[in-house]
Parts: sequence; structure tokens; C-alpha cells
Amino acid sequence: MAPAPTGAFSIEAGAGWEHVSVAVEGRADVPVTGGGLLGTRVTTSIQAASLVPCGHWRWFVGCVVVSAGTFQGASPTQQFSVEHFNRYTTGGLRTGIEWPSRSTFALRVSADVLANAPPYFVSVNGVHLWQAGTFAFLGGVGVVGRFGGP
Repeated sequence: MAPAPTGAFSIEAGAGWEHVSVAVEGRADVPVTGGGLLGTRVTTSIQAASLVPCGHWRWFVGCVVVSAGTFQGASPTQQFSVEHFNRYTTGGLRTGIEWPSRSTFALRVSADVLANAPPYFVSVNGVHLWQAGTFAFLGGVGVVGRFGGP
């Protein structure tokens, strides 16, 4: 979803049972600048909220991710400043591991494959300077805290 690799910060809260969980997640991408068409530079970032229902089996986690928020794009190299603020919607799958699976705190390593809809772009006078691909790939490492329950 960006013209160059970037980092993101996310936080989630949810409820879980033995084999299923559901969480609400907030994500903010670090703005990143990369090359666009016609020798331009393009900067993009995303702020989004996601609904993430998951299935759990031992250490493995499989989730559906549905996100909505804002996509922001700019081209600081254009003669006239260009900025776009678009609705951001995407959906896809997350897979990962959580270890140890039944402790209060666990390490989570995950990977997401998301389908972007509609296409996101930065343009000036109808000319697309940069357009996001159809799919986005995210990798994550984090700490899971489990509180309450038996």
C-alpha cells in the first residue's frame, strides 16, 4: 500500500475463548516516500480500524481482517502541491503463531494478505503519479496479553 516498505504501529483489544477470538485493531502507518511515474516522489500513509475474528489451534492463529480508514497521499515534487485523502477499505487473511499459547503473555508473529478495494492512487490533473497494487502484504511481531478468565 506504499511506494516503499514502511513500518506501522497497531494496538488491539478483544475477547477470546478456547478456540476463537474477536478483536478491534487500530493501525497507523509511518509515512513513507518513494518513486512515482514521470520522476516524481510520492508520500503515502494509512490510518485504519479493523475487525479481526480469529480461530486458534495450539500455537496457530488464522484470522479474517476487514479494515476501514483513510489513505493519504501527496507529491511534494510537483509544481502544484498534490494531496489526496481517500476512504481506505481492505479485507483479507492473517495467519500466525502465538507462543506460548495459554500463558498471560505470548509472542505473536503474523503475516497478512489484503486485497485493496478500490485502487488507491496519487494523481495531478488526472494523471496517476503512483497507484497501489491490488494486494498488500504485512508482517507483524507483537506481544499478546491475556487478562481475566480461568
